[in-house]
Amino acid sequence: RIRLAAEAFSYVTISGIAGEPVKVMLLKDEAPAPAVTASVILERLTFSIVTLALVGVWAAITLVTMPLAPYWRGVFFWFAFVAAVFIVLITAAVRGEGTYMSRFLEWLTRVTRGALGTHAFGRFLVQAERQILEFARTDHRRVVRVIALDVVNYLLMAAEIWVVLRAVCTQIKCGDSC
Repeated sequence: RIRLAAEAFSYVTISGIAGEPVKVMLLKDEAPAPAVTASVILERLTFSIVTLALVGVWAAITLVTMPLAPYWRGVFFWFAFVAAVFIVLITAAVRGEGTYMSRFLEWLTRVTRGALGTHAFGRFLVQAERQILEFARTDHRRVVRVIALDVVNYLLMAAEIWVVLRAVCTQIKCGDSC
């Protein structure tokens, strides 16, 4: 119900960015706002990570299985390479200790000589990162379940596209006919 309400609200706003805050507002009586915010951020992050991983895997598969022009071989190689690097870094962060956002903000403050100051947004990012890492590090099965749900989400989206294309008698691959 929360997801549907947030998605419906997102469709009527500019760029659809309002749906995530709506989730936090609708769940404010169920759990503390920082925990709900961290879970919404984690859900968006895992969706992005799964997207990145799938793009990388399919880019690598395409590189191996398809004849490509040199330019496109480079494009697909970099997609696969960047995805692999990000996945390794994310895995290291989840398996590691400590936090990273606070170190980054400290470095940014040093580099800008305090011009950015210590803003509430920075403190929010540090708190959200701590909660996300705590969530990911305390029960790895939970993270695996969230990632599995995102993969299932992609499979359902692909199935939905297939069903719609079949319903309108559109060829899905060369040689198919309705």
